[in-house]
This record gives sequence, structure tokens and C-alpha cells, in this order.
Amino acid sequence: KGMNSLSFIHVGCHAKISGHMLCKAQMEDKSTSDKPLKMMPKPVISFPGRMGKIVKGYTLRVMQWNIDFNSDNVFSRTSHLIEIIGKEKPDVIFMQEVSAVETGPRGSSYHLLKSRLVDTGIYALYADDLIVERHPFYFAITLIRKRILTKLDPEYIRFQRTKMARHLIVLRAGLLTESGEHEVCLLNSHLESLPSGTADRIAQFQEVLKIMRNEPRPSIFGGDTNLRAREIRLGDVRLPEEESVVVPEGEFDVRVSDAWAQAGAESSTKFSWDARVNDNKEWLGDTRPYARFDRLFSSPGRTPDLYRPRAMSYRFVGKTRGQTDQFPSDHFGLVADYNMTLPS
Repeated sequence: KGMNSLSFIHVGCHAKISGHMLCKAQMEDKSTSDKPLKMMPKPVISFPGRMGKIVKGYTLRVMQWNIDFNSDNVFSRTSHLIEIIGKEKPDVIFMQEVSAVETGPRGSSYHLLKSRLVDTGIYALYADDLIVERHPFYFAITLIRKRILTKLDPEYIRFQRTKMARHLIVLRAGLLTESGEHEVCLLNSHLESLPSGTADRIAQFQEVLKIMRNEPRPSIFGGDTNLRAREIRLGDVRLPEEESVVVPEGEFDVRVSDAWAQAGAESSTKFSWDARVNDNKEWLGDTRPYARFDRLFSSPGRTPDLYRPRAMSYRFVGKTRGQTDQFPSDHFGLVADYNMTLPS
């Protein structure tokens, strides 16, 4: 599909392709200046990677966060989260459980995020409008820092196998960095929840992997996957603790890498949903559940001479309490700094 230059995007739905309802962005140029984008300098992160030559100066900061639609004090928690975003300055944000339902006079998390991050000109926001309209209780959104965004080809997929209106945001974007413009495929989803959703969740994950395998560009997938280790193996990514695995697809071998493992697999950043530490939710009994549901996966794509994403660092955010003595969410946020490596 073509990549079109843009400065303003209005999302609308209008197509059905290959059994999926898809949405295309209706693009309208609202630019008021012909001046080139100016890049703020970023620190160069050095790392003795095994995947090839490090491209200095290209660090893409990616945040993944399920912000929890189903807890009290939405305004306070979302405001705390926005403060963290302001400090971290991620280039790309994958969010799940954003809600358009107003819980009080101060509005919803969706409208608060739009007013403070989008209307201020910092980020461009992408969501499936039909999902937002029909399932406003919670949905996924992707935010991209506007000053680095040069091109976009969006696609919105509503999973056929879902009982929870789960969907996938696919953004094929041109991102302007210190080392030039790079095309990256960004995927965001909240896969089916609960033990009863295992079959649907695996099918959704396999669909995400299929897109990543067939994508000519490097890709990064972030989301609350709800995946268990056994289910990841059924999705052909074998073990979540491995840095990367080879997935044969025809004549290609596509490496699918887990950012947590790629950055060192620190035990302190393994479980982003951890009721032993995060007490936003009340649990009966003495057992406190914990899991590594939130994930960031990457793939170099099918074009062999393109750059490969590599997670240089990986950490949690949202581990401090706000004014209401709550964490921003019952999930901790993930922040990974990606560098791109040239093939060896």
C-alpha cells in the first residue's frame, strides 16, 4: 500500500478486505509551514549487539501500557500517567483499556488523553472509530510523536475470533530520526482475556505473527497479550525467556524478538501485572496473582537489507503512587529504547 505524507489525520471506516473489517485514514493536509522538522538530540546508546552493526543516534522510545478502565479515580490516575509520559517522552505509545465513558464531570480517560497530548500538538492519535463508538468502555489506541511522523498507512482489523470486541491497530509509518527516515510497522492490540479466552487469544496472536512475518518493513508489536508461556509456544514463538527464535515461513527465516529478553531478562522487570506489589485491585484470600501479560515483540521484516529493531533497554514506569494513593494502573507501563542494527 502507498505511504502518503501528512500532518493531520481523521480516522474513518470504509472497507472490508480478506474477511476483516478495515478502516483507512482520510488524510487532510493542515500544514502551515514548509520548514523541515527539527530533531532534538538524543543520547547515543552503545551496545555490543550480536545482530549486526549498531546505527548510532537512532533510538526509538516505545511505551506499552494497559491503563485500566475498571478502577476508581480515573481522572487522577490518567493525569498521573500523562505526567509520566511527559517525563519519559516516548516516540510511540501503545495503550489498551482506554475508555470513552465519562465517569464524572472531568470526563473520560480518552478525552483527557486527547486534550493533553493530542490537542496540544505533541502526539497524533490513532484508534478505530467504530470500535470507540460501539464499545466505548475500553479499546486500544496508538500515539506517535508528531514531530517524527512523516508518512502513515493505517489499517484497523477487528478480529473474527473474539467475544470481547478485540481488535488490532496496524500503522505502517515513516519516522524521522537522527540517522534519517525509517519505515516501521507498529502493531497494537489487547488480546482476549481470561482462561476461557485461550483459543481466541492464540488465534489472535497467530494473526499478529502472520502480519509481522509478511511485512517487508521492520515491525514492533506492543500490547496486553494476556498470553501464558504455553500459549506463546502455540503461537510459534516458543519460549518467552529466549531472546529471539527463528520462525520459518517459506523461504524466509524471520526472527521474532521479545524486548524484555533482548534487553537482559532482568527478574525485576518480568511481571508487569503483579498484585503482590500493585494493590490497586482488591483480591480475596492470601494469593496475589502476577503475570507477564504486557509484551513488546519485534521482527526485522522480509526485506533482508533493512534495519532490525533491537531493544537496548527495558524498564517499568508507573511504580509510584499518585494523589489518591493509587498507582496509575493495575499494570505497570513498559518503556523500551530500540536501536536499529544493519544485517551482519
